[in-house]
Amino acid sequence: YYARTIPLKPGENFPIQVTSDGKVWQLTAQTKQAAVIRVGRAGYFPAIETEMELAYPIPFFNGANAQIWFSADSDRIPLVIKLKSRFGPVSAVLVKRTVVSENKNTSEEGK
Repeated sequence: YYARTIPLKPGENFPIQVTSDGKVWQLTAQTKQAAVIRVGRAGYFPAIETEMELAYPIPFFNGANAQIWFSADSDRIPLVIKLKSRFGPVSAVLVKRTVVSENKNTSEEGK
């Protein structure tokens, strides 16, 4: 979730620390491009693409490439995650986004 706290600008890199098995791993993510993407049934979102290699020992994913599209707004919600792992591709896609306010919950689908 660290990536959600920093400005994501195409063409820039940013460091990410991952803790696994009591060790800290230094990774570098690259911000690739901004585009409007379709996110399954949730609709179209302005987004920013990032990419990183998972260069730390995690079962099945060590050395995998991760592509993560974050929403281009200040929330930087992970919209689409694609991993190319040793056993094949893995994807996660946002299904629904619920915005919580002080007075009510509102759902944003199909926007």
